[in-house]
Amino acid sequence: MTKFSYKVQGADGRAQSGIVEAASKSGALEVLLSRGQTPLRLHAVGDKSEFQNWFKPAPKEFSVKDAAEFSGDLSRLLSSGFSLHQALQMTAVSAGSKPARALAEKCAEQVQKGGSLHSVLVKETSGPALALAGLVQAGETTGHLEKVLQDASGSFGASAEFKEKLGSALIYPAIIMFMISLTLLIFFTMVLPRLRPLFEDVGDRLPAMTKVLLGFGDFCENWGPWLALGLVMLLIGMRVRPGLRQKIKHFFDSILLGRLGMGAPKLAGFAAYARTLGLLVNSGVPLPAANSVAAGAVANLVLSEKFESLTSPLRGGENLSKLLGKLSEAPELLVRMAVIGERSGKLGPALTDAAGILERSARTRMERLMAALTPAITIILGIIVALVVGALFLGLASLTEIDV
Repeated sequence: MTKFSYKVQGADGRAQSGIVEAASKSGALEVLLSRGQTPLRLHAVGDKSEFQNWFKPAPKEFSVKDAAEFSGDLSRLLSSGFSLHQALQMTAVSAGSKPARALAEKCAEQVQKGGSLHSVLVKETSGPALALAGLVQAGETTGHLEKVLQDASGSFGASAEFKEKLGSALIYPAIIMFMISLTLLIFFTMVLPRLRPLFEDVGDRLPAMTKVLLGFGDFCENWGPWLALGLVMLLIGMRVRPGLRQKIKHFFDSILLGRLGMGAPKLAGFAAYARTLGLLVNSGVPLPAANSVAAGAVANLVLSEKFESLTSPLRGGENLSKLLGKLSEAPELLVRMAVIGERSGKLGPALTDAAGILERSARTRMERLMAALTPAITIILGIIVALVVGALFLGLASLTEIDV
C-alpha cells in the first residue's frame, strides 16, 4: 500500500487535507470520491520505489495550453457533427501534447462505457483540468457543451499566451546570470588554486583585495563540496517529499508578492483567478464551487490559499466584491469590476474583462521589470568580475615588491 497526500473539497465546500493509503493513485481517487469529496491535489508520499525512480523525468502535467488545445479541438469536432466519443478519439490522435492525448484517451474510454466527460476530468489533479471539469459539467447539464468548450478554448488560450510572454521575458537575464556564474565558478575552482602558491611568500604586502579574494577561494574550497552536497540532498528531498517542495515554493511565492516582483506576479495571479472564475460563473457553475476551482488554478500558493479561504463565506451568502475588498493584495480594479458585475447580474463577463486588463498591466510591469533587471544584472555581475580581476592583478603586481 502507498500513502498519498491529498487536498479535497468536502461536501460542505470546505477544503480538507490528509493522508490516504491505497494500492495506486487511481485507487486513492476512488476512495476520496466514495467519500463524496472532490480531489484538488493528490501526490504520492515518497517511498523506496519513488526514490529509485528519482532520476526518471517527472510526467508533464496538464497545462493551461493543453486545456486550450483540448477544449478547442473538441469544440470544432463537435460543431462538425461528430459524436463526443468520436471527437475524443480524434483529439487523442491529433493533440500536440502528450498530456492532452493521454487525457483524451481516458475520456474516450469512459464515454464509450456510458460515462460522462466530467467524471474523468474531475479526477485529474492539475488546476486547468479541474477548471475544465467545472465548465464541462455546466455544459453537459445545460446541453451547450460545444459552446462552453469554445469559450473555454479562448479563455485558456489567452491565459497561456500571457504566461508564455512572461516566461520569454525571463530567458535573456537567466542566460546572462548562468554564463557569468559559470565563469566565476571555473575561476574559483580551477584557476585560483593554481595561482595560490605564487602569493604564499608575499605575506603582509599582499593587497587587501587579494586577501579577500584568496579568503573567498579558501571558503569555496573547504565548504563548496558540502554546500553542493546539501543542494543535491535538498533537490532529492523536494523530489520525494512533495510537502517540502510545496513549502519551498510557498516561501518563494511570498517573496515574489513583495516589492521584489514589482507587483507583476500579484497581478498575474489575480488575472488567472479572475479569468477562471469568470469563465466558470459565466457557464453556470455556482459561485462557491467556481471559486474553489479558480483558487486551485492559481500557480502562486500564497494567493491560492487566500482565494480558497473565500469559499466558505461565499457559501454563507457574502458578496464576492466585499470579500475581495478585504484582501490587502486585491487590485482596486478587480474589486470595482466585481461590484459592477454583481449589481448588473453579469459577474462572469465583468470578471473576464477585469482579467484581460490585469493581464495587460502585469505584462507591462513585467516588461518594465525586465528592462531594468537585465542591465542591472549585467552591471552588478560586471562589477564582481572587475573586482575579481582587479584583486588578482594587484596580487600579481605585489610579487615584484618582494625583497630578495
